[in-house]
Amino acid sequence: MQIKDFMLKKLVTEYNNFVSGESIGEELGISRNSVSKTAAQLRRDGFLIESSPKKGYRFSRDNLRCPACCIEKHSKNAPPEIITLNTVTSTNEEVKKLAQEGAPEGLLLTAEEQTAGKGRTGKSFFSPRGTGVYMSILLYPTFAATDAKLITTCAAVAVCRSIESMSEKTAEIKWVNDVFCGGRKVCGILTEGSLNIESGTISKAVVGIGVNLFPPESGFGMLTGTAGTVFRDSRNGWDVKGRFIAAVYDNFMEEYLRLPEADFINEYKKRSYLPGKKITVLKQSEELDAVAVEVGDDLRLLVRYTDGGEEWLDSGEVSIKTV
Repeated sequence: MQIKDFMLKKLVTEYNNFVSGESIGEELGISRNSVSKTAAQLRRDGFLIESSPKKGYRFSRDNLRCPACCIEKHSKNAPPEIITLNTVTSTNEEVKKLAQEGAPEGLLLTAEEQTAGKGRTGKSFFSPRGTGVYMSILLYPTFAATDAKLITTCAAVAVCRSIESMSEKTAEIKWVNDVFCGGRKVCGILTEGSLNIESGTISKAVVGIGVNLFPPESGFGMLTGTAGTVFRDSRNGWDVKGRFIAAVYDNFMEEYLRLPEADFINEYKKRSYLPGKKITVLKQSEELDAVAVEVGDDLRLLVRYTDGGEEWLDSGEVSIKTV
């Protein structure tokens, strides 16, 4: 464990109190000057570290950045490796690089900000600093590629369970990869994988989960009216984040490890947000008006077009009509 990681964990453990630089130095076997430099390094990493000449150092309650030790503390089955970063282009892209280096299954990577967050069909995912959860999990599935959609749907159920366990909100799923609360989108999920052509299985996959946890200071911009948040404010934000990330990870891995058995499908269907709603189906470059009828046991979506014709969609982009 690096010196800065040890000091960070010490301050997080004692976050209600100041910890003297002298005691930290004695535990680490370093000078008080080195302790001061380590605190400065933690600040550069995006953590708010309070200091007092007479009292020492304290992990500020105003922190929004969540340290790995907080996630580990709240997780029932801690990931084999947790990496927390300040700014990345995309958490999925970072995990793909780690997979090439032989990273273990279950590795969890989080970031405070994504500069090029990825959504489905090439769209971007709004990822402002500090207020959201941006996390990716590395997987090495052993089931057939035809069951790949189970990863995304499993993740959607995991997010819903986590939201409801930590808030008073009801979470619903917009087929196939979005989570809504109160009619507004709070989460997007993107699973990317590599196919083993000879065996017909997925050689590796990365599931990326982005959740609007707290309201951004500057608002949602063009997404105002369509985007929502899980919580109204960011009090004790770092700890809330840690508990939420741990809950999503635990809920997801519990179901993932049983795949392709999918006991959660009935729950996914019950949480479905689309049935009965007027939607627009994007097929190639054409937009078609329809009504969502139901989500089947095979996780396909049945839609009914304005001419009365019906179709089961395996995948694709659908949006809810607002008028």
